[in-house]
Amino acid sequence: MSLFEGGALGLAAFVLIAGTALTGAMARGDQMAAAVAAALVAFLFSGVFDYLLEVPRLAALFYLIVFCGLTMMQTPMYGPAASAISRDRSASRSDRPAKPD
Repeated sequence: MSLFEGGALGLAAFVLIAGTALTGAMARGDQMAAAVAAALVAFLFSGVFDYLLEVPRLAALFYLIVFCGLTMMQTPMYGPAASAISRDRSASRSDRPAKPD
């Protein structure tokens, strides 16, 4: 199914999800965000000359990278909240011996 078959709503949804993922990746300033943004831009530029989403492997890779870009829109956890979560997770590990009551 091409973008033409998806109609105006399909094209709008594609542009919205790709644009949101790209701006979410570009908003962060780390190396992973740069890699995700570069992958999305490369895919979109090569999509100008060929329809890459009709190949299932490339479509899955594209949507995986879009998902990574969308998850980068969340604010990274720094400070006491992140350390509290890591303490809570490390306290529930099963490889530690249980303390006797």
